[in-house]
Amino acid sequence: MTLTDIMPTLRMSIPDPIDLTAWPPHTSTTTDDVVVEGLSMHRVADLLGTPCEWTTTPSARGGCARVVLCRVSAVVHDGDEPIALVDCAAGHIGADWAHARLIDRISVAHKGSFRVLGDGSTAHARPDRPARSVDGPVVSLPRDLQVGDLLIVPCPAPQAPAARVTADHRTPASVARV
Repeated sequence: MTLTDIMPTLRMSIPDPIDLTAWPPHTSTTTDDVVVEGLSMHRVADLLGTPCEWTTTPSARGGCARVVLCRVSAVVHDGDEPIALVDCAAGHIGADWAHARLIDRISVAHKGSFRVLGDGSTAHARPDRPARSVDGPVVSLPRDLQVGDLLIVPCPAPQAPAARVTADHRTPASVARV
């Protein structure tokens, strides 16, 4: 738990801390943005629209090499667990939703758990017609999450296939994907 979790009003003056190992190299934060390799991800979303995938140069240590930007298309407060519909395929993009962040707006609300689901269509998103599956990730986001909010989430780099060394050359070994 961080100070910004205990006192959310601190987010007006200091950014929420992040685990830099979960994000691409050369990532930093401001109170309302994530900056990757010197480029504002909020600005990227403004220019390219959402959903948007931004790929960076992976570091030598591996780890995260891309982020996904998506907008909240609906928030449904029905039952014990609120649902946030987003304009991307939430469960199928390989994202590390534990590190999702709200950017483009500073929230001073405490965080709560939301089940994040893809809305199935950016043009026809409706709270009564969420994704085909309710197996979306549970994500800690500000309780005042709103339609139009911009989320950013890191996506771990896929594991490179192991190399098999032979006497004459290297040949990639096949790796079964799960």
